[in-house]
Amino acid sequence: MPSADTIRQRIERLYAEQAVLDEAGVSHPILPIGVTPERGAFIAGLCRAERPAATLEVGMAWGLSTLHILSALAEVRGSVAGAPHVVMDPFQASRFRNAARCLVREVGAEAMVEFYPEPSEIVLPRMVAAGRQFDLAFIDGDHHFDPGFVDFFFVHRLLKPGGLVIFDDVLFDGIYLTSRWAETNLGYQPVAQYPPTGRRPPRSESGRLRRAEIGAWRKPLQEVSRDRHHFVPFFEGFVNLKDIPKPDRRRLERHRLNHAGLMAMRAGDRERARRAFAEALKVDPWHGSTYLRWMRSFMPPRLAAMFTGRTRG
Repeated sequence: MPSADTIRQRIERLYAEQAVLDEAGVSHPILPIGVTPERGAFIAGLCRAERPAATLEVGMAWGLSTLHILSALAEVRGSVAGAPHVVMDPFQASRFRNAARCLVREVGAEAMVEFYPEPSEIVLPRMVAAGRQFDLAFIDGDHHFDPGFVDFFFVHRLLKPGGLVIFDDVLFDGIYLTSRWAETNLGYQPVAQYPPTGRRPPRSESGRLRRAEIGAWRKPLQEVSRDRHHFVPFFEGFVNLKDIPKPDRRRLERHRLNHAGLMAMRAGDRERARRAFAEALKVDPWHGSTYLRWMRSFMPPRLAAMFTGRTRG
């Protein structure tokens, strides 16, 4: 088993370089898809606190979240081998060119990972049928409501009583509503979120609940008793983007446009990226990072990478 320090040092280098190599040695920017350092620290901190014997992850992408989980597992287990961390991602080879699996191999953690290249809606039911059980699950797959809900539907059956589920991107409507279902109908209790409520009030000035970026919920020790008519509405207070208070709406819209711009840069479409960043500046003209991204879209690719170490194309 690799040391936790070895994995953490590789994570630090990834964030410093802002790039990852795929199986062919081609470099790819880790943002905007990879988890940020703050979210990664949130996930790793929960893993250390929970000391889980068995863990599961839906979605691997560039491998940042996987490395954060493995670093925590290596720390709490020491030199004692444990159950492998189960990961599934049908796009690991086609979209991410096995970059995450290369990272796992690079840090010497192959034996710690049980990888499935199939969709979660195929793998998770198979694990339920096999009687698998997990202490902690991290869900970061498809962010639409229906696949996100299906992921949680099966993860709920795989989690041990008192187990922890971590939802990434709770800002997305589909994931937010899935987490609400977990609370209202199945009795899951919120454990932690990022940003923490101490830094960002849980409610806006209008009294509406603010959404976290990432959060963790604990499964109850006893299943909620539900008859065939049981249903607790889980969308009370839900608002669409246009109904969210203006400061929150501006932040979410800026995030969406910046994400679209970064994805366009990654695809080599600099003109489309430029338009997205310009729209983001109209939404929030005081956001400095958006200015830098907009300026980077005018630079030659190599010069942009030299100045920022992030987006190519």
